[in-house]
Amino acid sequence: MGCVPFQRWLVPEASAESGDARTTSSGLELTDDLSLADVTQLSAWLEAQPDAERAQLDLSAADVPDGVVMAALTRALARRLDTGGALHLEGPPQLVLHNLYRIGRYPHILLSVSNERYDEAYG
Repeated sequence: MGCVPFQRWLVPEASAESGDARTTSSGLELTDDLSLADVTQLSAWLEAQPDAERAQLDLSAADVPDGVVMAALTRALARRLDTGGALHLEGPPQLVLHNLYRIGRYPHILLSVSNERYDEAYG
């Protein structure tokens, strides 16, 4: 199963002037099993977001299949917070928040979370 990390843009509010919702969007929906390539694209997207704007990630349909991907994802999210960029996580797996907690980034003044997922362990 692959990952379609940029399947749709989350649009908090469409721009009436431009008519292009993508220009006003500050979010991404991540789906399926994430790979290192997905996290690399996510990191680049996060770095391109203005610090003054709260970047939104919808992780409700995403899974982190292994420790290498989890470490890369944790590093990308921490880098966003460390550079002063605000971040909102929608539906993150509990383990993502646990890893942010372990490195001292959760709770964080620039991080908001809603609908944390408490997934069952495999096996």
